[in-house]
Amino acid sequence: MTEPSPGTAGVDWLHTAQQHLRVEDYGAAEVSLRKAVEATPANPEVFVTWAWLCLDIREPVRAKEYADEAYVLCSPHGTVDLVFEVNLVRGWAAYHAANFQTAVESYKNALSCAYRPEQRADVLVHKAFAHEQQQQWGDMWECVYAALPLAVSFSEGQRQELAEVILRAIRYNSGDTVEGWESYVPTFRSGHGSEDVESRVHAGIARRVELLSARTEIRRLRGISAPEGPYPKFPVWPLVFLLICVSSAWAWWVSFVIGMIPSGFMIARFDKRKKWKKEAEEFQAAQEELQELVPSVKKMSTQEQASQIYLPRTPQIRA
Repeated sequence: MTEPSPGTAGVDWLHTAQQHLRVEDYGAAEVSLRKAVEATPANPEVFVTWAWLCLDIREPVRAKEYADEAYVLCSPHGTVDLVFEVNLVRGWAAYHAANFQTAVESYKNALSCAYRPEQRADVLVHKAFAHEQQQQWGDMWECVYAALPLAVSFSEGQRQELAEVILRAIRYNSGDTVEGWESYVPTFRSGHGSEDVESRVHAGIARRVELLSARTEIRRLRGISAPEGPYPKFPVWPLVFLLICVSSAWAWWVSFVIGMIPSGFMIARFDKRKKWKKEAEEFQAAQEELQELVPSVKKMSTQEQASQIYLPRTPQIRA
């Protein structure tokens, strides 16, 4: 090992690296970390810091390597804070390296030693992200539901993120049907979690139910067909035939029997004209409703797409 120069003897290289990292001087931080490894090669905190640095500069594969190093070096009997930090950074690094199962396991280990409510809530949310990537919808819901009452001290951005991941979990687990979404409404009226988050989720459920209901109504309205052919004309010959029967010298019962033929035809034609008119009125009403409803649904869909609420998110590297 290279002997330290007199000017660097006794320098706390890990502390120096962390100072450089805080001001985003990544080059100087890496130099300091290399020196820290030379000085204390078995210190897991050095590799934890290096993993966070690599995540900051968007090098998740390197971050995962350093996080694994920290995980191997960290004694299970180490301090609670260190064990938590090692597993937390390993979960982040594994997630960003697309190793989602390792991320889940790391977050699970972090939860075992996360005793502050805000810590547990944060880990649960990011564990939910990892479950989402593996399409483990039930586990995802369990995580966000458990995080809800713990997130009272979350920042505005964290509360927004929690509300969005809850809405995605509901969508996956509800089958994205009106009935499915509405079944979750009581959960967010019980005071189970932060009022702010609950109100956001409740509003999100209401918007999604409105959109799905409108889409269902559009499909119903588009299924209403126009009546077949033109409006049925009323034929003259049955009336002429009836007049002949009435004015003839036939026995009454003969006139009655013969007159039943044009009478039946006239009744059937009356019913057909009535049915055609009803279908035409229903079709016209449906077209008028569609003219109002379609633009409204397009607007709601555009707003939903712009918000990207229902797209899986990549968690931002922590500050």
